[in-house]
Amino acid sequence: MVIIKTIYKIQCVKNNKVYIGQTKNYTKRRKEHINDLKNNRHCNEYLQTDYNKFGVQSFIYSVIELVEDNLGNEREDYWMNFYGGINSQNIYNSMNSINKSIYMKRKLSNYYKGRNHIEIYGEEKANKMKLLNSIKHKGKKPTYIPYKGKVKNLNNIMVEVTPALYNKIHNLRKQGLTYQQISLYTNIKVNGVRNIVLNSIHLN
Repeated sequence: MVIIKTIYKIQCVKNNKVYIGQTKNYTKRRKEHINDLKNNRHCNEYLQTDYNKFGVQSFIYSVIELVEDNLGNEREDYWMNFYGGINSQNIYNSMNSINKSIYMKRKLSNYYKGRNHIEIYGEEKANKMKLLNSIKHKGKKPTYIPYKGKVKNLNNIMVEVTPALYNKIHNLRKQGLTYQQISLYTNIKVNGVRNIVLNSIHLN
C-alpha cells in the first residue's frame, strides 16, 4: 500500500513567517491547527503568539507537495531550509524532523511508562480495542471487487481499472486526499477517480 504524505505550510501574511508540517490526512490536520490556535493551545508557541496578535484572517493554509511516506521527513526538512531553516526569523518551526523524532519518542516513552491500556485509554475503550483485535485475528478481512471498466487518464486516454489502481485510489481517499489531489498523483481524471471511489462493491 502506498501511503502519501502532504507537506503543507501555514503562512502569516503580516510578516511572511511560515510553519511547515507533514501529515497523512491534510483535511483533519488543518482542522486541528485551526481549533488549537482558536483555543489558544497550539503546540508551537511562536505561531500561537502571532495568531493572538494578528488574528485568524492573517493566516493562510496551503499544500506544498504530495510525497510518498518514506520521503516525508526529507521533504519537510527541505522546505524548512527553503524558507531559511529552524534558526531563521522566517520560520515558526523550532525543530527539524530528526530533533522532533527524538523529542516525540522521549515524550511518548515518559507518558506510557508504567501504564497499561486501561490507564491510557480508559476501561471502556481498552475493552473495545481488545474485542476488535480479537475479531480481527479470527477471520479474514473483507474483500473488495474493483470498479469494472475503463477510465480516462490526464492525457485523455482510456485505461483499464486494475486492482492495483483501484486499491491505490481507495487508500489515498482514506488518507483524506481530495479527488483533485488523487487525480494529480495517479494521472487519472477527476471523474474517473470519483467513479472508482463511489462504485466500489463490498463483499463479506
